[in-house]
Amino acid sequence: MIDEETGYVPVFEKLMGTCIRIRWGSADKNVGIQRSAKEHCREQFQDLMKIQMENGQISYTDMANHGIPRDIDSKGQELDYERPSGADVEHRQPAKTISAKAQKKLHEEKRRRKLTEKHLKAAADHDIINIILGRNHGVEQELLGMRDEISTLADVTVGDLMKLKKPQSERLKAFIHARKFIGREFKQSQLIGSDGILNLVRYKNQTAEQIEAGCSEDEPCLVWYAWKVRSDEIVLKATELPALDLPAVLPTNIHSYFETNE
Repeated sequence: MIDEETGYVPVFEKLMGTCIRIRWGSADKNVGIQRSAKEHCREQFQDLMKIQMENGQISYTDMANHGIPRDIDSKGQELDYERPSGADVEHRQPAKTISAKAQKKLHEEKRRRKLTEKHLKAAADHDIINIILGRNHGVEQELLGMRDEISTLADVTVGDLMKLKKPQSERLKAFIHARKFIGREFKQSQLIGSDGILNLVRYKNQTAEQIEAGCSEDEPCLVWYAWKVRSDEIVLKATELPALDLPAVLPTNIHSYFETNE
């Protein structure tokens, strides 16, 4: 089925005979598609195949430049969108030559992008976890220096936690996070009460005594949770900053890797 003219391109008539959406018929007869259109396609075939071999795919622009209409759908209507291109959409491409230099380049860029995304996530995890641990350390130091009677965090009272410097909610979340969660995410859904709320306190002007006596896992607040876990072991650990040993291909949503819910 290889064309003797090129030695590597399929025979035009046999290739067109495999098309399922058109009735090609004989190349020298007005059967199915008009003979003039068949002759035009035959004349453009070698140039189009060179584009295919060089770029790995023939775009609609390439087809238009050679006087070839767009693809048609099952109803015989011309498609009104561009042909998918690139290594990310190979599953949607009608035809491609993966050994073409352009396709190899796209595959290499895709590989580098995936490695870059993995690196960015690990680097973001590293930075955000360090921020959380730093906030936790600041809370610990403030609490330990708050009263002479406090020698360990176990001596901290609900009243001491309510005297922390602002922003109290953000800092208490870091204090709780370091003792409850291993990764960078503060899993608030695991801490909220039956009413779906987790605020600094349950209600305005709530006292330390009311928090200690009235709060529970069913009706929690950040101050109460921090008091309950104050002497627990820290489970959140710092991670190593990964190295990227190849040129990076930055994703368009790079900012999303460094977002935190605290």
